[in-house]
Amino acid sequence: MLRRRFLPPCVAAVTILLAVPALADFTGKVVAVADGDTLTVLRGSEQVKVRFDGIDTPEKKQPFGTKAKQFTADACFGKTVTIVEKDEDRYGRTIGVVMLGGRNLNLSIVQAGYGWWYREYAPKTTSLPKPKRRPGKLDSASGEMRTPFPRGIGGRDSVIHLL
Repeated sequence: MLRRRFLPPCVAAVTILLAVPALADFTGKVVAVADGDTLTVLRGSEQVKVRFDGIDTPEKKQPFGTKAKQFTADACFGKTVTIVEKDEDRYGRTIGVVMLGGRNLNLSIVQAGYGWWYREYAPKTTSLPKPKRRPGKLDSASGEMRTPFPRGIGGRDSVIHLL
């Protein structure tokens, strides 16, 4: 009697666990950079689209979108990276931390001023820098421009460093 009540829930649990793909870190070569926070990594013969975990960058048509993409491409295109998988988004992209050598590229993008911590999707992340000043106008002395983007760290505005 006990066996009849115990077996169906166990079979259901095992079936669910086998159906859910496990997250696993992987290493591969960066073969494409779509924008500042999305790239394609070759894992074996499979191309995997990766969205940087916890950060956002301007879109290509927004101010500094091209510069954000170029920063990411200069940092990792053609290089071997390790992806620390965190999740999968609604578009089927892997969400992960991109490691290049011992360097966290997610953090590097934010530190360089080409992206910001996306609190909504990474509320537990505490290693990303917070803004130093409130938004304003171009500050030629520091080489910074405060410009509005849809989602910024300190509200709706973010700081972008001019090169």
